[in-house]
Amino acid sequence: MQITLEDCNDLQVENGVVILNDSTLFLRQKNKAQKQFDYMLGNIKLSKSSIENFQENMASNISFTTANNCKYHHIIFPTKAMAYIADFSNLGLSIYPIVKDEHLTYKVYYPNAASLKKDYYVKDGNHCSCIGYFSIVEPVLNKLGYSFQDIVFQFVTTNRLGDLGRMIGAQPIKRKYISGAIGHENIQSFSNLAALKGNTGEFRIKINNDAVYKERLLLFGDSFFVGCLTILSALFEEVIYVRKPYVDQDFSNKLKPDVILTGNAERYLANVPDSRDDKPYFLSLINPTVDMSKLSPEDTEAINMVFLPRNSQRYKTWKKKFFE
Repeated sequence: MQITLEDCNDLQVENGVVILNDSTLFLRQKNKAQKQFDYMLGNIKLSKSSIENFQENMASNISFTTANNCKYHHIIFPTKAMAYIADFSNLGLSIYPIVKDEHLTYKVYYPNAASLKKDYYVKDGNHCSCIGYFSIVEPVLNKLGYSFQDIVFQFVTTNRLGDLGRMIGAQPIKRKYISGAIGHENIQSFSNLAALKGNTGEFRIKINNDAVYKERLLLFGDSFFVGCLTILSALFEEVIYVRKPYVDQDFSNKLKPDVILTGNAERYLANVPDSRDDKPYFLSLINPTVDMSKLSPEDTEAINMVFLPRNSQRYKTWKKKFFE
């Protein structure tokens, strides 16, 4: 017999949000999107094609980065409920990771569920806290030869309303954010967000002349990587993020990064696309909702500049003007 969250009298489900007694919120996704709780409860099994697509994508990513002498790793960000397994168990609900052994190759990192802490996640949101992002990405970067050892992060406390809190009309709550790193905080940020209606085709650039490593990091993933950008920008001189679930080889060939990370929220394992069916990135911008005229001159210039050869004088001169 299938067990659903709605069968539990000690849980509240409101407007697509699961609410624990301590007001911690989770994304329900009943009958739509990735249906994450149905997978975690075992009511739905991952399809063979979704698992095989993930494996094929990883094999393609590894082959490409190896051939181009580029460091590489993939991160699966655990769904928030994994840090609350005991809480759900106390309510009579047994939940399990969506990720399977078939996903976990030597180039794929997924934290042990037992190591996850509740403060790794935003209480009223679906994403990680700054502590959670740091705790998840640090082991991967250590494995690739990078260290945060001498970096001291600065924090700010502010009232923010999480995405799940917004869905149920909650009030903002106080939380800590990493605002930068002492001695490494001179970061210039650019994006194409002003031109987009949603996040399809999203592209972000961060440049930090005070970064520890004078290297270029290229990220392909979802919004969980966006939450890591400030942390990663303290480490790498150039961080470029593209919203895509796997390595875009055309982008990578042009940008020539030193490191590539791909990543996905665990719930996206439910419907992994096949990268062999990929279409060119620019096609996502051929859309009546995209208005490139809304980009600032600075953002437009930055997007043009990062596609120049990294050793070109034009590119070096453009970067230098931010730090004189």
